[in-house]
Order: sequence, then structure tokens, then C-alpha cells
Amino acid sequence: MKRHSQLCEACKELGADLPFYELRRNGLRVHFKAPHSPLVSHPKSPNRHNVGLDVGIAYKILELVVANPKITMVEMAERLGVAKRTIEREVKQLRETGSIEPIGSKRFGHWKINN
Repeated sequence: MKRHSQLCEACKELGADLPFYELRRNGLRVHFKAPHSPLVSHPKSPNRHNVGLDVGIAYKILELVVANPKITMVEMAERLGVAKRTIEREVKQLRETGSIEPIGSKRFGHWKINN
């Protein structure tokens, strides 16, 4: 019961809906409703039916930038296991939607994530 209350408190802090439970034959399943991502809810951000921004890779790029704002596109490509051109294309889309922007020069600059 203690874990359940901690889980509920964490959901409230994040502004997420409370989990709901489903009894199964072989156990209990806990369901969480995912909170809205600022990347997905951005009005200029295309949905999965549109060609362009790959939400999966774009989200991973944003996670890398949060962890290390000075990360380069080459390092992003190496960590995600994709071509540098793919990273360049996705960063371009993120910049066009206003989700991310470079600050400073290519050599000594860093990335800024916008809400």
C-alpha cells in the first residue's frame, strides 16, 4: 500500500492522471496514461501521418540535449546509431518547429530547448 501512495504522489507531482489497475488471470496490470509531450503538442509539429519529423528520433535527440547541451550532431548520431544526415534532418525540423535552437558558434556553442 505504501508503494501505491508513492506512485500516486509521483503522478500528481508530474501532473499525470492516476494509474488504473486491471486484474488478470496471472497477476495485476497497472496502466498509466502518458502525459502530453511539448514536442507532440506543438502546433507546428507534424503528427505521425505527416512526412517529416520522426517523433521517436526527435524525442531521443531532445533527451540527449537535456543530458548534455553541448553535444554535437556527430555524437548524437553515434549514440542513437543512425546516420549523421538523419540527425541533421531531424534537428532541422526541431529548429523549424521552435523546439530547439543553437546558441553560439558550432565549435563552442550549445543547444537550448524551448517550451
